[in-house]
Amino acid sequence: MQRWRRWFAILVPTTGCLVTNPAWVGDGDGGSAGVASMSRGDDEDDEDGEDGEDGEDDDDGEGTLGVTSTDPPEDDGEGTLGPPPGSTSQPPPADWWDTAWKYRRIVDLNLPTPLGDPLQVAIRIDGSDDPLRFSELGEDVRFVSGSGEPIAFDIDAWQPLDGSGALVWVRLVPGLELEPLYMYYGNPSASPRVESSDVWMQEYDAVWHLGSGLDASGQSSELDPFVVVEPGQLADSAVFDTLGGQPVNASLGDVSPQSVTITAWILPLSAGEGGEGRIVDLKVPITELDVALHITSSQAPPALAASVASGGAIATSILPDFPLDLGVWHFVALTLDEGGEVRLYVDGDGGGAEDLAAEMGVPPMLMGSSVVIGGSQDGDPTRFDGNIDEVRIRPASVPGEQIYAEYIAQIGEAAALGFEEQI
Repeated sequence: MQRWRRWFAILVPTTGCLVTNPAWVGDGDGGSAGVASMSRGDDEDDEDGEDGEDGEDDDDGEGTLGVTSTDPPEDDGEGTLGPPPGSTSQPPPADWWDTAWKYRRIVDLNLPTPLGDPLQVAIRIDGSDDPLRFSELGEDVRFVSGSGEPIAFDIDAWQPLDGSGALVWVRLVPGLELEPLYMYYGNPSASPRVESSDVWMQEYDAVWHLGSGLDASGQSSELDPFVVVEPGQLADSAVFDTLGGQPVNASLGDVSPQSVTITAWILPLSAGEGGEGRIVDLKVPITELDVALHITSSQAPPALAASVASGGAIATSILPDFPLDLGVWHFVALTLDEGGEVRLYVDGDGGGAEDLAAEMGVPPMLMGSSVVIGGSQDGDPTRFDGNIDEVRIRPASVPGEQIYAEYIAQIGEAAALGFEEQI
């Protein structure tokens, strides 16, 4: 009965993944972790790929099994199903990107709206079922569209032994969400990809994952001083406090935006030093732009706030309808457009506009742009108390729909890995 149940499972169509050879689906247990043993059956293969004592279920030495008959295969009495005598292995699917990569999974996208702008989507990879499927540091991971085009990605974090807990950012552009997207792996000879900045540099001035002080976009300086890290919302986060913790700062290089979007994940433990804990403090002297995204204790419970100065105009915005629960991770965002309109968001909601009191000026100044995370650039007693993760600065104001899409993309609900296919 066990054999007939397994054969029946092979005949049932598999959803969420393109499968040409049913033998690749394995036992059909489901789940995003894939199948622990893809073409072995119930007993263990030896190192040469031979199974059982009579040798009738040998594979071809390349890890691929083929089935050419619709009749149930013969049970050899050893608990393993194999192809009927005389059958041959089938070739990989016609859309298989490169046969040097032995495994792939489809990336199931669930975006809140069709893409209007590029979107960087977080994909979590669990390789713990079979650590030998991945290279030690994920050097063999590739993302490829259904039409065979490689897609830019950035490995944020990777567990060296098995890939469990790995986090990868993939850049989606409008139209790409309408065709299949695959993750390929299982090529021990693959060299690591080095173009991770391609994921970010077209949309952002700076992206700090805060597992280190490095800017993933490659356009800004490393954060200084050293970033103290611990587990965060997305891989690692930076730790700040109001006692001995220091804010970190960086130069943004040659940027002079008149509009800006700042996003970050925060885990506030209190309202911060002076009740005004700074999350991100951005200064762009050439446009007289000074933007501080912070917490304020003027509301109970604490709320997200922004203090903006530009061209002599000043505005303070508070988002009281979406309080910041202490000890809970929140996705916070600020947008400022060229007309001086400020909008704030918490966990994808918000967006109420508040205008600056005067038009923005653009006086010529020869000073570099800079940012401080976790405190003030002026030395004010406004240190953040808690953890900050995934700080991004973009030289443009994006609409509320994009802020919500980015929130969904970062909490892991926009993409999931389907079943594993093997050749």
